[in-house]
Amino acid sequence: MLQIEISKANGNNKSALPLFAEITQKREDVRHLAFARFQGRGFVGGPALEDWLAAEREVMGCSAAKLIQSDEAFTLEIALPGVEARYVEISATPNEIAIHAAICQQNTGPKERVLWTEFATGDVYRLFEMPIPIRVASVSAKFENGLLTIIAPVAGPPEPRSKGKDQRCNASDN
Repeated sequence: MLQIEISKANGNNKSALPLFAEITQKREDVRHLAFARFQGRGFVGGPALEDWLAAEREVMGCSAAKLIQSDEAFTLEIALPGVEARYVEISATPNEIAIHAAICQQNTGPKERVLWTEFATGDVYRLFEMPIPIRVASVSAKFENGLLTIIAPVAGPPEPRSKGKDQRCNASDN
């Protein structure tokens, strides 16, 4: 089991994390490709959702994922078969987790000749919006047998404010 390093930004300062810019560009590429498919049909209405999903798979890659919530943390599992841990990149903000994985398939040896393959080389990009804020400093990830598991502790409730010298009590507070 390998631990994966995570780039972290407290607050929503995504500009400090280049992976978020890459994913934003990939989403724009999806939009253009889906429109090109529509344009290729002569601007005739049709399977717009299918165009979008096909473009998204082509540009962003495809990986199964599952998000589990407990009282303490989110557990995010992403299937990344054929990926080596060194090619996984993760970035986190309090509201999002971004993932990039490069899939690099290599020939098995010089004496073997591949007759056909369904293994591909490419990239997978995923962006997960968290339902509630997470504690970025405590996010961790591990990678084992093609399964990336990210643990993202939920941010606790705000600390209750105690009444100090600078706060005044109103008669209506009693």
